Amino acid sequence: MSKSEISRRKFLGGTGSLALALPLASLPAAAQIGSVPQNFSGQRSHPALIPYRELPVRQRGETVIMVDPPTDGVSDCAPAIQAAIDSLPEDGGTVLVRYHQTQSGDRDCVYMIDTGARVWTGPKKPHYGIMLRSNMLLDFEPGVQLQITPNNFAVSYAVWVNQSHDVEIANMNLIGERFAHTMSGSGTDEWGFGLFVHGCNGITLRSSYIANFEGDGISMAYAGNPPTLPTDIVVWDTVCTGNRRQAVSIVAGNGIYLFDSEFSNTHGTAPADGIDIEVEWIEAPISNITIDNCIIRNNQANAVELNSSGGMSITNVNITNSVLAGNYSGVYAGVRGKGSVLDTATIYGNAIYQNRAAGIYLRGAPTHFTIGGSQSCDPHNNSFANNLVTGSHKYIYPISAQQQAQGYNAGSDMSFSDTALAPGANNVVGWNFFYSPNASITGAQQHPCNMQEPASRQGS
Repeated sequence: MSKSEISRRKFLGGTGSLALALPLASLPAAAQIGSVPQNFSGQRSHPALIPYRELPVRQRGETVIMVDPPTDGVSDCAPAIQAAIDSLPEDGGTVLVRYHQTQSGDRDCVYMIDTGARVWTGPKKPHYGIMLRSNMLLDFEPGVQLQITPNNFAVSYAVWVNQSHDVEIANMNLIGERFAHTMSGSGTDEWGFGLFVHGCNGITLRSSYIANFEGDGISMAYAGNPPTLPTDIVVWDTVCTGNRRQAVSIVAGNGIYLFDSEFSNTHGTAPADGIDIEVEWIEAPISNITIDNCIIRNNQANAVELNSSGGMSITNVNITNSVLAGNYSGVYAGVRGKGSVLDTATIYGNAIYQNRAAGIYLRGAPTHFTIGGSQSCDPHNNSFANNLVTGSHKYIYPISAQQQAQGYNAGSDMSFSDTALAPGANNVVGWNFFYSPNASITGAQQHPCNMQEPASRQGS
């Protein structure tokens, strides 16, 4: 592919599990509403939408190296992949891991990765499987799966991008060893990561699947002192599921984008969130995070946790057009400790339902949060239902101080501390949709912006 072709690459689509009619507020109204016959008597529903993204271009050379790892289903395949990466010329290129059957009579292609093959000599002395370099694409033919060999390491990274730039990973199926792991005896072993992005700039992960790791599916952190932050990081069309500590951890960064992906079924060791955004060091803050058109569900703790403490700083977080369901809470935003900052967030266009606690928690003194839209049928409005298994409670627009909170009822869909409602906090709850959990399936409450019930429900 020529550089001119690469510079104009565009991507359409999403995984089948994401084919939902999510309220993509960024699309014009004409793109969201299908044509309806004049005599149509049913509900005027929106068609399912295919999210459109133009992903950033990562720079690399045109060299392509094919890798044919061992096919016995037992041997460590990391050395063959690493040798190809190390053989790329100075301007980089592409490493393509090819599909081969790995067991007789079985069409599966499972390449084993032994994370004990290498040990980094730096802090924590982590074991790792594959280390990527700048200016490269690591690509996999359809059907290729990387399976981590069982181990007893306290710290290990299956795929490590360490202080690099312009790196792309595509079509990676990466399966951890949490169910075969032997505890090291030196702690919780919660640092066994699938993909570790460490002090990098310009990284894209797309069309991938990461599951069953002892720690995080994906972890993003600073490197060095003074710190180099992960910057311009894009995760697109990716499923992170069944991991033990987090689907995604962000402990430092500026400009991180999670698009059209699923983060689910995290359980095993705290925090156990879908996405945990929590600063690790005061000199390495977090800013400019966007989570859009994602499914974040069935996590042991929160779908998204924003946690600022000990003087740390988190600013400008956007959670939009996503499904947050079946978690402990949908969004938890907390501030603890003198000098801690959690400032500027937008939460709109989301479906937040059947979480075991409140849909949204604001604790301590987060500032400049905007939740919902500016009018009754604004596509920025969030939809709430069945959180805390109690009746939903409506809010007036706007709520920026406690004295304006007529109709506010803490503890179900939204739960705010008094400091979060203080005038100086400048938090605004706009219009949102609320559904009663007491309605039966056949008589479920209609959407307030629909003209009438569907024909199948009329007369029920």
